[in-house]
Amino acid sequence: MSPPLTMPALLIMPALLIMPALLIMAVLLAGCRSVSARDAPLAATSAVAAEDSPLGVWLVTWDRRDTGWQPPVFEGVLVLGEDTAGARWRTHPNGQHRLVDYSIDAQSVELVHTWDGFHGVSTIKATVQDGMLIGQMTMEREDLGKQVPWSPFSGWRVQTLSAESDQTEQ
Repeated sequence: MSPPLTMPALLIMPALLIMPALLIMAVLLAGCRSVSARDAPLAATSAVAAEDSPLGVWLVTWDRRDTGWQPPVFEGVLVLGEDTAGARWRTHPNGQHRLVDYSIDAQSVELVHTWDGFHGVSTIKATVQDGMLIGQMTMEREDLGKQVPWSPFSGWRVQTLSAESDQTEQ
């Protein structure tokens, strides 16, 4: 038989149940802060974007486990607009995203970016397949003279409300 729970344990348990939800909210909010004020309308594009379009807000994962680099998995939020993009990585929360090069078409995206405190660039090449963003990502570390090999990159669209759908529901 296990010992009875103490008062501090009873107080901590509800917080542990809430933590995953708070983490998801923090990632989403952090992603929104990384986009400039002129890009704010991008947050509404995912609700009206075609399922096979890369435009919109994406929860993304870069899986580097097979490369030997640490941390092995990067997670974050990627916002893709017609002529600009923004990113916020949960594993690198303090850096300001800098877009170096960006191209997007009806079903694919390629972007090159860096961020404050980072010596190098990251490149993402992805297409939309069955409503998911699927592709590869690499990173060149100029400060180390090394490159993280191309490795799996994926994203899931975040459904947001557009101004039009918000008004029709009232």
